Amino acid sequence: MGCVARAVPTAFLHINLLLMLFAGAILSAAARLKWDPSAYIAARELFSLEYRTAAVMLPASGFSIMLLAHLALTALRCRRLSLRRVLLILYATTTFLVVWCEVVWGCWVTYRVLRWMRGKQAAELRHALQLSDHLHPLLQHLAHYHPLPEKVNQLMEEAEKDLPSNVYVLACASGIMVGLQALSAALALLAARGARRPRARALDAHSTVTTTTPLRSADDL
Repeated sequence: MGCVARAVPTAFLHINLLLMLFAGAILSAAARLKWDPSAYIAARELFSLEYRTAAVMLPASGFSIMLLAHLALTALRCRRLSLRRVLLILYATTTFLVVWCEVVWGCWVTYRVLRWMRGKQAAELRHALQLSDHLHPLLQHLAHYHPLPEKVNQLMEEAEKDLPSNVYVLACASGIMVGLQALSAALALLAARGARRPRARALDAHSTVTTTTPLRSADDL
């Protein structure tokens, strides 16, 4: 049990370091979604409501993870066991709340996107994308006069090729991040439980001494 008690804070700290990497990735994605036209034009035009919520949710999630990591470090460096336990419980509660918000928002966005894909607008978009197959030969022909059409053609082909991979990577990264957050909250609760063990042991030892020590008789006095 002693090895486990010492391993829990170490694992808790390392998981928060990993979550800091995810926080940086989330903030960079939020910045790109805000200022990179190649990233936000399609999302803003096709999913305007989801885009507006993502513009709020992504920075909030990233900054929350960063602040929680600092809270975890503060709790681990705290020498007062009672205060450390309070900080760890606060960390676990806040982390579970953040995870709940992320899962609810992710499910809502997924439901909206899937419903849109079964709608009329998605069918029209797929028809328009099929017409783009006739655009590639035209761009290749125009490339004989200027290199810009060829670059546009390459960008279109690259975007079509990378879209499924980007979706899979996004889904896997989101699942890993949520799993790490839930694990960090569970480790925080374990660490908070371990922070009260020395006091509990002292109480148990005092209780054992009181109940097992025989009372002195009047003759002994």
